[in-house]
Amino acid sequence: MSRAVWLPWFLLALWATWISAFQGLLLEQPALAPWVPDAGLVLLLSLCSRLERRDLTRVALVIALGRLAVSVEPAPAELAASLALALLVGGLRSVLEVGDMLARTLLALLAALALARWHALVLESRVLADAGLYAESLESSWSTARGALGPHVLSRAAATAAFALVFAPALAHLPGLTPLRRRKTWHAAASAHSW
Repeated sequence: MSRAVWLPWFLLALWATWISAFQGLLLEQPALAPWVPDAGLVLLLSLCSRLERRDLTRVALVIALGRLAVSVEPAPAELAASLALALLVGGLRSVLEVGDMLARTLLALLAALALARWHALVLESRVLADAGLYAESLESSWSTARGALGPHVLSRAAATAAFALVFAPALAHLPGLTPLRRRKTWHAAASAHSW
């Protein structure tokens, strides 16, 4: 494998790790935590709207690995969430322009809410598995799991949508990622066809 093939994927992993680490630092600040956007999610959405269909699973795996490098989330849950989101965007882009300003903002909002619910469901499962068969532990586990979404889910989803509105095009053009982006748009490919 030549350097030209693997270098953009390595740089994507590096960008995803740095973005996730910076996001984690901001989440440690109590005053900022409710308004920290999920920039890794926006990076995934912005690239999925521009990549070839065959690269969607690869980009989802690379971004998930970058997130896992600085996260305590369970690896299977993070990988499943990234793959599902990439495949959903891949399917949606055949019926609507997911790179459009309104579409990407709405998609980021809904994806942030869905991922928050997914992580809460994973936490519920882990808490219930740890609770065992004890009734008193089970009740406290349920109350912990119900609070997993937290009071800041809507504000973080709104911040993610605003971040996608403003910064998604810039994230798709991060240094080193140019070889990953789709070279021809659908219109260019359709107009190149000779009748």
